[in-house]
Amino acid sequence: MENRLTSNRGRFRGAGQKQWQKLGKAFDADDFTDVQAAAAISRLTGGNFRLLQRLFNQIDRILHINELREITDDVIQAAASTLVIGAAN
Repeated sequence: MENRLTSNRGRFRGAGQKQWQKLGKAFDADDFTDVQAAAAISRLTGGNFRLLQRLFNQIDRILHINELREITDDVIQAAASTLVIGAAN
C-alpha cells in the first residue's frame, strides 16, 4: 500500500509541475513561495488529476485578471473558492 501511495504522489508532482509549466511558470523547489503553493495545491486536490486541471485553469484566470506573475497561496485559495470541491452524497 505504501509503495502505491508513494508512486501516486510522484506522478501527482509531475502532473502538477506540467500544469505549472503550461502557465509559463518555472517551479523552483528552493523557493518558499513555490513550495508553499505546491503544498496547498496538493492538499486541495488530494491527487485528483481532473481537479488539478480545473484548479490550474482558475489559477491562470486569476493571474491574468489581476496581472500577477507568481502562483502564491493566496492565488490558489482564490482559485479554489470558485470551484465546487467535495464529496457528493
